Amino acid sequence: MIKDTADGTPWTVELPERASARDESFVFVRDGHRELIHLHDYARIYTVPGLYERVVQDLLQCRSPIVAVDGAIAAAAELGRALATLRVLDLGAGVGLVGELLRAAGVSAVVGLDNLVEARDACMRDRPGVYEDYLVTDLELAEPAAIEHLAEGQFELLTCVGALGGGHIPPGALIRALNSLTGEALLVMTVHERWLDVDSVDPFSLAFRAMTAGGYLEVLQASSFTHRLDMSGDPITFRLLIGRRTAPVPVDLILM
Repeated sequence: MIKDTADGTPWTVELPERASARDESFVFVRDGHRELIHLHDYARIYTVPGLYERVVQDLLQCRSPIVAVDGAIAAAAELGRALATLRVLDLGAGVGLVGELLRAAGVSAVVGLDNLVEARDACMRDRPGVYEDYLVTDLELAEPAAIEHLAEGQFELLTCVGALGGGHIPPGALIRALNSLTGEALLVMTVHERWLDVDSVDPFSLAFRAMTAGGYLEVLQASSFTHRLDMSGDPITFRLLIGRRTAPVPVDLILM
């Protein structure tokens, strides 16, 4: 049992007893009240301190943040880029798990970006000081001034962990984030293997294939790992992708 630090009322979570791979909800129990919450209802989950970490990190054993950060550290070292001076943009930052790991590894400048104000509020509540700044915006719909402001960050590494494909961060937002980077910056992301199938028509899949085929993104490393367990206890396989942006990406790439 974990205590909700917001009001001291103890709470617990229950996973489905006879779950299938399609089950994506859990029961949140507090003060005699039972609430069914979908695993991707982040706006609701983030309002409870520690709830995301308890369900996703502890019970479902999510490894994407540590795998991504370890990959970023190794790639930076191989390319001779010093962690202490590396500027990182964390796209889909959520409650700040990736940012916290990056800072612990020695990265001094990390900026978080998410389209949910609840994510920023939760991060500022639970991990204050992890990010140099935390921006809340939908990059796909952002005004040019917001994009220009982002580019002023001179980011050399973009992380996007578990937030691509399947209707999460749209490809337009990923492309705008990539275009805010400086020079031949690095990209580190973790993606469900299904979105990398050659026959996938998911918008991310189409954009990713177009970026690599067009020479805008060079994949330096691709490796499979267990992202987390599903509600039935079976592993979900993701792929760690480490790439280098070699040229600015046309915003309308997948329409070309």
